[in-house]
Parts: sequence; structure tokens; C-alpha cells
Amino acid sequence: MAERGCYVSPQQCEDKFNDLNKRYKRLTDILGRGTSCKVQHWVNSYPLQLEEKKLHIQAQMLELKKQRYKWQRFSKKKDRELNMMRMENERMKLENECLSLELRQKEMELDLTSKKTQLCKII
Repeated sequence: MAERGCYVSPQQCEDKFNDLNKRYKRLTDILGRGTSCKVQHWVNSYPLQLEEKKLHIQAQMLELKKQRYKWQRFSKKKDRELNMMRMENERMKLENECLSLELRQKEMELDLTSKKTQLCKII
């Protein structure tokens, strides 16, 4: 038993064997020999079916966590890119507004210069 990773005393093994033997005899008395064998094999394999199911669920949970982590990483990257684009857009708007104001100033200066020239011609 120790080589299989089960560390129990010989007394525990004997107690378990006697308990299983009593249960099997009780089943044999109630159901008959053929049916009791089937039931006993199912009872013995049921914990394994549970352990396999649990492992399967844990594997699915791990996979979902990995997918969630990848999605969060991707989402944060896209959010950063979007914020950078918003800031660039805002910078370009301000730059356009500044250029528009400079153009307006130049137009006003030209208009003023033109009016001075006309005024000088009149005088």
C-alpha cells in the first residue's frame, strides 16, 4: 500500500476489508449474486467519477481564467490606444483652432493695412 502512496496501518486495511466484505454479503443476501456485483462495482467507481468530474471542472475554470486574463490584457491595450487617439485628436483640434486664429489675425492685419493705404491715398 505504501508504494501506491497510501499510508495506512495493517489494522486499518483489515478493518476496511471486513467492512466491505460485510456490505457485499448484505447486498448478496438482498439482491442476489449477479446484481450485487454490479452495484458494488458502481459504488466503488462512483468516487472516481466524482474526482474526474471535479478535475474536469477545475481545468475548465483554469481555461476560463486564462481567457479572462488575455481579454483584460487586450482590453487594457485597446483602451490605452483609444486614449492616445483621443489625446491626438484633441491636440489636432487645438492646433487647428490656433491656426484659424492666426489666419484671422493675418486677415485683420491685411485689412487694416489695406485701409491705411486707402486712407493715405485719400489724404
